[in-house]
Amino acid sequence: MVKKYKIIILTITLLSTLLCQCDEYEQFQCENDELCNWVNDYEWANCSSYNNSQDCYATGHCWWSWDASEWQDTCSGGAFQLDISYCEEIDFQLGDINNDFIINVLDVIEVANLIQNNSYNQFADINNDFIINVLDAILIINIILGR
Repeated sequence: MVKKYKIIILTITLLSTLLCQCDEYEQFQCENDELCNWVNDYEWANCSSYNNSQDCYATGHCWWSWDASEWQDTCSGGAFQLDISYCEEIDFQLGDINNDFIINVLDVIEVANLIQNNSYNQFADINNDFIINVLDAILIINIILGR
């Protein structure tokens, strides 16, 4: 029976790796995928660090300086904040329904609530049959008991 659980966990891990494309998502897609998390991240940049007009204009904050007779060799505009936010995959453990990194009775209670409300959560679907029922609760209990 232990082999069965290991195969299920391995299968789900493999599928989540193959199906998750969080790093390719824009913010809206990321925030609407329960396997992904949007990370807001910013860094400071300075226009003077750009040495060509294409990179200078691409910032949206800088401009290539103009001299009355020719383009100057500088990118102007001062310091600005770059948005380097990104989407990352959420690490999860099968059976950890409440994402507290511990599989315990609280997760069994979550499964009971899902069953009562006729709701679905892929983290609670331990046997991967697309139905949350007492079998999933029993499998979580067996994980807790180390069976």
